[in-house]
Amino acid sequence: MEKQPFVIIWDSHLRDYDAFAIVAGSPNLENAKKFVAHATSTRGMVGFANHIPYAPLRHSGLPLIGKHETTGVDMRPHMPTALENSKNFLWSNVEWWSEREDDLTERFNAWLAR
Repeated sequence: MEKQPFVIIWDSHLRDYDAFAIVAGSPNLENAKKFVAHATSTRGMVGFANHIPYAPLRHSGLPLIGKHETTGVDMRPHMPTALENSKNFLWSNVEWWSEREDDLTERFNAWLAR
């Protein structure tokens, strides 16, 4: 986005999503609920997308994505969910990773230590 001579290749990219949770017994429960409601709303998700190319999970937000607040770059083509970027992708499998986390962490750390 800063006029660098490289581009993102979207073929076979990995998509993931995140989640919000409110811890039981939270002292500020009502504000936590308001935050989650805002953050998961169409407008809340689009607010992020106009700053960093994190695509809104709600399809209703895609047409609302505009220009980067500072650079003026149109953010829509930079979203992983843009039609031209969505031809070939994989969803991350949370269960697969959670079942193998300890083994993979150990193997990765051994590789790093070489």
